[in-house]
Amino acid sequence: MMKKYKSYSSFERSINKANSRIKAEKNIKITFSIIGGVCVIYGCVFTYLNYQKDSEIDNQQIEIERLTKTIDSLQTELKKRRTKTAIIQRDDSTKTKNLNNN
Repeated sequence: MMKKYKSYSSFERSINKANSRIKAEKNIKITFSIIGGVCVIYGCVFTYLNYQKDSEIDNQQIEIERLTKTIDSLQTELKKRRTKTAIIQRDDSTKTKNLNNN
């Protein structure tokens, strides 16, 4: 020991440096662990929010498709009614003409 450090005070300083290095390494490990944990929590939260947003968009698309089908069926029904009323109106006009002629 005396050959390497040459005095007790230099030996003590080297031990203090080693201890402070160990303390710094522990503090860095703890800090990185905390940062990693926070990042994992944020990642989970953002993944969940993104899933909720995608789920809401899918539900809205399904609703749009359902409403489009309803609109199409109502347009078809409206066309059918228009043609029926046109036929009925034609028949009615011929009946009134026949009644007026008699």
